[in-house]
Amino acid sequence: MNEPIPAALFKSTLLQEVPRSEFLGLTGSLNPKNKQQRHSFIKMLRKSKSPASRPVDPYKKSDIAFDISSWLRFKKPPTRPVGILVCYQDSKGEFAVIVDETRVTQSSPVLLSGNIILSIHGELKYMQVRGTGIRCESGLMVDKIQVKKINSPTPQLWAAAS
Repeated sequence: MNEPIPAALFKSTLLQEVPRSEFLGLTGSLNPKNKQQRHSFIKMLRKSKSPASRPVDPYKKSDIAFDISSWLRFKKPPTRPVGILVCYQDSKGEFAVIVDETRVTQSSPVLLSGNIILSIHGELKYMQVRGTGIRCESGLMVDKIQVKKINSPTPQLWAAAS
């Protein structure tokens, strides 16, 4: 369930763009009154225009673990199973990883959550949380989406993710 699949194979709806600060591994020890720290933080968030300023090996592989959860509410329960997945782009292309899937039987909110491990080749260009099995007539409302990077994955996480 944690295998990357080409993103073009999914018909999905964008739920949220994941901020770059979440997957770049930035620390939260920023002093907002320190001008130099603010400028270096903003420089890290911006994409570099010149490839020579920040060389990235496109073959370097790294694993990044995330805890993802979302509360979705439907005015009318959908007839198909609904799910959330994470779409991302690295140097090999655009991929998607399924996080969770369920069948909705009533109009009450539903929690979709899970831990995933992304195997990134080179630089992670973007990351999005997307929904599957969602139609316009179901009246989707997103209550909350949370994406947290897991700094030191435990053996239990690796077992749960597979």
